[in-house]
Amino acid sequence: MKPEEYGALRDDAERALYCDMIARSFAIARAETPAILDRGGRGNARVWREHGRAIGGLFLIPMGQWFGGKSVPMTGVAAVAVEPFARGKGAAKRLLTAMLHELHAKNIALSTLYPATQSLYRAVGYEQAGSRHEIRARCRDLVLDPRTLGDAAGALAIVRLDRGDDPRIRGAYREVAQRSPGWLDRDESMWGRVPEWRGETREGYAVLSGRDIVGYAFVAPRRLDSGHHNLLLSDLVAVDAHAARRLFAFFAGHRSIADEVVWFGAATDAMLAVLPEMSYGARLVYNWMLRIVDVRAALEQRGYSASVQAELHLEVHDDVLAANNARFLLHLENGRASVKPGGKGRIELDVRALASLYTGFLSAESLAATGRLKAEKNDLARASAVFAGQAPSMPDMF
Repeated sequence: MKPEEYGALRDDAERALYCDMIARSFAIARAETPAILDRGGRGNARVWREHGRAIGGLFLIPMGQWFGGKSVPMTGVAAVAVEPFARGKGAAKRLLTAMLHELHAKNIALSTLYPATQSLYRAVGYEQAGSRHEIRARCRDLVLDPRTLGDAAGALAIVRLDRGDDPRIRGAYREVAQRSPGWLDRDESMWGRVPEWRGETREGYAVLSGRDIVGYAFVAPRRLDSGHHNLLLSDLVAVDAHAARRLFAFFAGHRSIADEVVWFGAATDAMLAVLPEMSYGARLVYNWMLRIVDVRAALEQRGYSASVQAELHLEVHDDVLAANNARFLLHLENGRASVKPGGKGRIELDVRALASLYTGFLSAESLAATGRLKAEKNDLARASAVFAGQAPSMPDMF
């Protein structure tokens, strides 16, 4: 028997033990925990054993994440839990370190998670790299002037959705996600959370242009003490301004009985620009964290602006994954990157700072100002231009 071991679940008894850890760690009903594993596949659970007994676990969600118009292979990490008697002894760090080595061996470029604590995840190379905002607007403030709504938006039909509409829903989502840094390229388990999660069913409504779905929303009413309710959206997508205006008009139609519509995304959500007034509020819920698992793969698989031609000489420090602890020469031309080992190392940073730069969450100048990146002024400007873009966000929670 090995004194320490990392691996997949061995049997139903170990699965039950991990389910107990999840329930205790996140204060959720024990009866709900098997569904968390079953929805994403039991084979994606990992545990950390000491002297043959599992004392910690986590759940992997293989998917992708959009950056620069390309989906980069990413593994989400969820349900990180450690037995109460084993906490504070480094078990979680050892579990996460072993997980990162597994992902690197599988050539996964990125890993993303929502942190319960930042210090643990920073210790293994994760860093803040994007945001999730709660956006709230009063239904009565979404009443649009017919002249603002426009003939094109007014002519769009709203219909109820059913499962037969899935391919068109996903097509609309993909169109918006491609231009939205940080959005997930969802796997089946994440798509399954949109219409239903933990026993709550959401009704879907789509905006049609001919036979094409150009926008949609999944809605769950939340009753208030006043007798009215709010409209909580698990997904909200509009491919253009016409679809956005049509959806806002649809929500405004609920104003006699609904107070607010609530959804998640970016504080700079382009949909909000169609409103005539700033009649909404955006509250930061979380900054999610990202880990560059494979530096070369991450840099090569990301998309870039075709207007930027540049070379970056990077010197990356990574004290967890030795293969990343090296110099890399990134050559960018026509929106495509090639990466070779070596170069002059003119931009020096650790893997955590690279995560914030990679997503566009922080510029090279901002990282340098806080002592997390070292480079000359021209190299700073060049690095910021390479990774510049819309603020990274993520509507999904996992």
